[in-house]
Amino acid sequence: MTRRLTIADVVRQPLPGMDAPTRVRFTPDGKSLTYLQGPLGSLVRSLWQHELATGERRLLAGPAQGRLSRDEELRRERQRELGEGITGYQATDEGTLLVVRDGRLFLSQDGAPVTPLPEVNGVQDARLAPDGQRVAFVQSGDLFVVAVSGGSPLRLTDDAGPGTFNGLAEYVAAEELGRFVGTWWSADGQSLTFTHVDERDLPVVGIAHLADDAPAVEEHRYPFAGGPNARVTLRVAATIEQVPTDVVLDVDLGMAPDDYLARVVAHPGGGWLVAVLPRDQRSLRWLRVQPDASAHELWIERADPWINIDDDTRVLQDGRTLRTTERSGFRHLEVRAADGRFERQLTHGDWVV
Repeated sequence: MTRRLTIADVVRQPLPGMDAPTRVRFTPDGKSLTYLQGPLGSLVRSLWQHELATGERRLLAGPAQGRLSRDEELRRERQRELGEGITGYQATDEGTLLVVRDGRLFLSQDGAPVTPLPEVNGVQDARLAPDGQRVAFVQSGDLFVVAVSGGSPLRLTDDAGPGTFNGLAEYVAAEELGRFVGTWWSADGQSLTFTHVDERDLPVVGIAHLADDAPAVEEHRYPFAGGPNARVTLRVAATIEQVPTDVVLDVDLGMAPDDYLARVVAHPGGGWLVAVLPRDQRSLRWLRVQPDASAHELWIERADPWINIDDDTRVLQDGRTLRTTERSGFRHLEVRAADGRFERQLTHGDWVV
């Protein structure tokens, strides 16, 4: 007999019929799928692998065992993530999977269940290198790199403190610009670029938790309208053994104190494409940053009344850039040459891509 939907059905999470797997991707050999899914009617997700030929489903990683850290709770809030348990994982083309759980790094290779990486705890965020050989992670506001094969982590920064941190997205980047990452590997996995954030000029705001068993006040540095923004500096560090790894270089992006670091995209030819957004949000400067921390401007996009930030930037193997912009009044695809020159618009019309 068919049951009628109730008010309770339509206000619960997940919504009826929305228990489908998420973050689905093929394994490199094309024979399996990895994905996140929880029990029917539950938001508590685990990482699974599904063999296409046999239909066999194998658990790779279960949900976290302890209570989420406040950093992780805030990260999920800013991403509007309703899911619980494992809400994301990273994968390389070689089949290495990374899961951050309980502040630790867990790795899976060749479809095996995840195992913890020793000597690493208290992780705030982590980024798996494209070649699957290293993981960059943030701990207590400083950036480290550790080999997947094991060993002691290499510390890249040591200047985190009250109001300063490395390798993480600041509040405005996450909440307003949709940038939730502060560390980016190069395409070859041999160098890193990352943010250094200084929020010491921002006023401290207290959020009272008076209904908790132990009432407390949670403090945050908040950029009020008309007040100062966090100062964000882009840095570069080389991680290959031949280069001194204790050298971290600042990148001169020509940023004003109130500018935003909007987007960073790895370039297949080395380094990164970086987009800088001024506070009035009416232009977007794109620069090419090299692994030696040099930078030069490629092009500037302009819009009125403001630029709509997107995630539609792809650097092709020949160095050209495929993007969407609203330059014509509607969002359309365009191609730019490797030096940033406008080449051609691919789609046209009074409609949006």
